[in-house]
Formats: sequence, structure tokens, C-alpha cells
Amino acid sequence: MEATKKTGFRARDLGAALVWALAWTVLAAELSVSSAMGAAALGGALGFYLGGGLARTRLRTPAVLVGWPILLWVIVWLCRLPSTSEMLASGLGSETSFSVAALFSWLVASMCATGYLRFISARYPTWVALEVAVVTCFLAVPFAAHRDGFINRPHFLVDPLWSRGYDPMPFLFALGAITGA
Repeated sequence: MEATKKTGFRARDLGAALVWALAWTVLAAELSVSSAMGAAALGGALGFYLGGGLARTRLRTPAVLVGWPILLWVIVWLCRLPSTSEMLASGLGSETSFSVAALFSWLVASMCATGYLRFISARYPTWVALEVAVVTCFLAVPFAAHRDGFINRPHFLVDPLWSRGYDPMPFLFALGAITGA
């Protein structure tokens, strides 16, 4: 009996790609400029499909596991050139060069990291647990600061509530209840 591969579109894959996009958006919102959020989301979604597609090829696993981080390092180094090269930074301006470097760095880093995890978990299904743990950490980090009564974080959720005169605590409780359910 010949095994058949499912290569068509699956809604489950789209859902997983969107979860990765959301996770990278939340992480980028906490750590970088706003333009990097869209790039991180796009990179996370593309990385999901890239890693899954690469896992279906005949490439050897050790070659990908060793080569992928090296490739990531080289590409991120190239992405950082607008902010580290004096000539490029002076030509673009400091704010633009920093934003361009952050945008491309988040795009490439999110795409490569997601693709790497997806590749490993597609080849070895037990590694899906690592994928789930990483997404969980990305989504939990912004909300961790409010646990001991600090209701000033996450800023992207609390600041609009405070500015409209709302207490963020009920919203945080509701969000926690929805997430836990």
C-alpha cells in the first residue's frame, strides 16, 4: 500500500499559523517598535508554512538543524546593517535606519525561529510540546507582571482602559477566565 501525503490546504494549518502570528505580535509589541509587530506576525505565519514544507522534503534533519541557525545568524547580521553601518545609518537617518533594521530583524527572526520549531515538530511529533510551550510563553509574558497586583501591564491593553477611566482588573480577570476555559 502506498502512503499518500496531504499537501492541500487545511484549516488547522491556517489556525496554527495565525496563532504563531499572534504570539510573535504580542512578543514584538513588548520588545520593539510598532512597525516590527506586523513584520513579526508575517514572519511567524510564513515560518510555520516554511518549516512544514521543509519537513516534507528529503533534506537530512542534522543538516537543517545545524545549517538553519547559521543561516539565521548571517541573515540577522545583514538585517542589522542599516543601524550598525555608519554609511547606511547616515543616509537613511537614525530613526529610519533603526526602524528598518528592527522590521527586517523581527521578520527574519520570527520566520526562522518558527520554521525551525515547525520543522523539528513535523519530523518528530513529540517536539510539538516545545512548540506549544514557546507559544504559551510568548502569550503569557506580557500578562505576567499583573499577578502581584501590578495592573499597569500589559501596556497595550491597560493604557487604553486607564485613559477611558476604566479599571483594568475586571478585564484582566475576564481575559484570564476566557484563556483558562
